[in-house]
Amino acid sequence: MASSAGDVCQRACASGQPRTLHGTARPPGLGGSSWRPRRVLVLGPSSSALGMMHWSRAGSPLVTPFSADVHPNMTALHPRPSLHRGDGSWQSLDGLWQLAIEHGVPSLDAPPVTFATTILVPYPVESALSGVRARAVDWSPSANASRRTWSACALWYRRTFAAFPPAAGGRAFLRFEAVASAASVRLNGVLLGVHEGEYDDFSFDITDVQCEGRANELVVGVLHNKTTGKQDHSAFDRPQGISYAASSGIWQSVWLERTAATVTINDAFATSSTLEGMHLHFALSSECPGCHVAVTMRAGALTLNASAPTMSESVAVWVGVPARVRWPWSPSSPHLYEYEATLLSAAAVALDEVHGRAALRTVSVHAATPGGQARLLLNGKLFFLVGTLDQGFFPEGLYTPPTDAALTNDLRTLKDLGFNAVRKHMKIESRRYYHHADALGVLVLQDVPAGVPPAGVLAMVRRCRPHGAVVGYTLYNEGWGQPWGAPASEAQVREAVDWLLRADSTRLVDVGSGWHQAAGGSVLSSHSYPLPSAPSCVGIAQPSAPNESRGHFAVHNCTAHAHMSTEYGGLVVCPNWLGRGEWFDAGHERFFGAYLCPGYARAAGSAPCARAGDGINHSSGAGWGSCTCSHGYGTADVEKLMARGGASAALATLYSSYTARAAAMGSLSGIFYTQTSDVETEANGLMTYDRLLKLDASGAKQIRGANDLLQSLRMAQDQLT
Repeated sequence: MASSAGDVCQRACASGQPRTLHGTARPPGLGGSSWRPRRVLVLGPSSSALGMMHWSRAGSPLVTPFSADVHPNMTALHPRPSLHRGDGSWQSLDGLWQLAIEHGVPSLDAPPVTFATTILVPYPVESALSGVRARAVDWSPSANASRRTWSACALWYRRTFAAFPPAAGGRAFLRFEAVASAASVRLNGVLLGVHEGEYDDFSFDITDVQCEGRANELVVGVLHNKTTGKQDHSAFDRPQGISYAASSGIWQSVWLERTAATVTINDAFATSSTLEGMHLHFALSSECPGCHVAVTMRAGALTLNASAPTMSESVAVWVGVPARVRWPWSPSSPHLYEYEATLLSAAAVALDEVHGRAALRTVSVHAATPGGQARLLLNGKLFFLVGTLDQGFFPEGLYTPPTDAALTNDLRTLKDLGFNAVRKHMKIESRRYYHHADALGVLVLQDVPAGVPPAGVLAMVRRCRPHGAVVGYTLYNEGWGQPWGAPASEAQVREAVDWLLRADSTRLVDVGSGWHQAAGGSVLSSHSYPLPSAPSCVGIAQPSAPNESRGHFAVHNCTAHAHMSTEYGGLVVCPNWLGRGEWFDAGHERFFGAYLCPGYARAAGSAPCARAGDGINHSSGAGWGSCTCSHGYGTADVEKLMARGGASAALATLYSSYTARAAAMGSLSGIFYTQTSDVETEANGLMTYDRLLKLDASGAKQIRGANDLLQSLRMAQDQLT
């Protein structure tokens, strides 16, 4: 009789010998054709060196103020606040791990014997905060000076932990929030499984694999077949331009969770078609015949109770909200209703209980009046989005923010400047980011990162849909990954739109941000620099190439879509103009020796440069024509105004003029300024890369006033029409 997985694992715990699961399938995309389950040494408690490991931030002079709070023993915050079971139900595995980097080993067949390096999880290996700051690829010389060949390294993480046993009849899970990008996971010598996808979470049931009374050895292997960040749309083989440094390995939290039963609530989110109440949707781990979910929701002094029977592996509970406690969520009033949901068996035994928050919020597009233009509605009322393009990069953490406070700082700064939205660009954030957006009242237009497969898009929807702040998705950005040319390509795009809407039909969809309009979706958007622009309803009907259609749109019910300018601005204010160091001034040109930064000349006839510009003499104006690697737009306009009143006044004055131009565009429902902060070689943020606001008090007040005036004018214009 064949042994069960649990029997194999428990015998491994008892004997201390390495074991593998029988019949383990070859991990897709991991390992070569000769892949086979391999034995891994299981180390006992006395072999663990975790308690003696040392960490310090790797050299990176350019850091945010939040780096001072980073250390291996930081207080852990729940990585999934939208669905939690209480303090005793989870345990963080963030902190110090052992690391081995295997060069010339592009597979995860078997872990190494020696782990010689210490890494602070969950910071990418390329980041300073990891304590490693190493590349995850090996570069090779090439005859072509502009390109070099490379191969992926294998990253191996190791740590031990004490068993985290559930109550009798319960289960224990090992959860990863995000790993870039292909991972294999072993616990006590047992291959738990593999996962591919750098933005989505995954987990394993470890109930029968963890060992009580001894250290449990966890080994994670990672391959990241990428040389740059956000580069899936291009053929770049090294960081350059808008393809930033890569973030490889474990870059979001790792944690343990235990449940009281085998059938549990795995997902929860709210939808509202009216403001009279909401449906709370719950996904179960498996079918639960005769079960039902009971919800208790707090609404001020009232307690709202509702329940519904399970249907297969899901249930939707309608919670009516009385008018006197009906508080729709909006940026100006981001009210959230807290609730508990209990899964009850047919015998009324509580199997699982989760806690969450829900927003009473609707978003839609109001149909165009004859000869008019469709408008965005939030909670049934006309609404205008004033946001920024937000990339979510940090100089010392890259994809991973230094601390939770770093996330809230970005959002609070935008709110203080009068913004009500962000377009989250080419990155899917941690659940804590969307949690904070809910609480602070910042709307999110979420990009689908270029190259993410359908399974990754579905994972993005699962992550975003519990959060009322997320009001829409961008499927393609400027044609990256978008099919082109033949009629069949248009059909592919329509199929992708339909697929996304089947996953989540409650939010807006911008099919091709700033590019050729495809059929479907609810938003049309334009990209233009530095001035904002409105999408055109007269454009190229059949573009023959992607570049022919930038800023133009074929006519597919153009006026029935909400129009937005989802990229504009990008005004350069170089950090060295403010007396701050630039990214390349902080030693990064030495670490990223392969980073292409050809620079460009300010003065006619002068030679291009290969690093950051010379210092600026603010009193005389000397040096404003120097060259720099900092990228952006409107440089001449900024420099001209700087001569009159400095960088802050120049930025605020030009920004105000752009919002006035947007106010005059009667068709727009939103604008997104590029960008929240500088990123590597891009110096076009409202904040520097290390999060210094480029505005003094007067400039910040001017931008806040411009944003408030823009929203007031647009609302007044819409009321008149």
